[in-house]
Amino acid sequence: MDEALIIIGVDGSPTAARAVQWAADNAPLLNARVIVAYAFEPPVPLLPTTVSALPAPFDGTWQHEVRTALETEWCAPLRDADVKYDARIVAGDPATALIDCAREEGATLIVVGRRGRNPLTELALGSVSHRLCRHAPCPVLVVPAPAQ
Repeated sequence: MDEALIIIGVDGSPTAARAVQWAADNAPLLNARVIVAYAFEPPVPLLPTTVSALPAPFDGTWQHEVRTALETEWCAPLRDADVKYDARIVAGDPATALIDCAREEGATLIVVGRRGRNPLTELALGSVSHRLCRHAPCPVLVVPAPAQ
């Protein structure tokens, strides 16, 4: 059986952690390797500027913190399950970045967590999962939020 590829979108949220856990539990059964992707959308300055003039969250120093979280905390279930994975930080809005990654890598499946912050939003998909379901080049699995 050929090796499958699962793309997981993460952002440090509990629902993203559930998506990673789903992959840790199921990737071995699917003979799959995993790409864990954290997408960010840098601000577009109104005037020409240097990196040092960008707001602190986007000046580059945050990348070390995100990389550390990816490698130590967010990917821990995959590491513990001995799943082959690659952690990436990608620029762009999350839906577009995950769709592009899935196309470029030939993904078999995209897995994301679903937001559910209140009874009204629990009835609908979030904007990222909605866009993925409509435009992804492969199936999308939206892992539900933990029961409240």
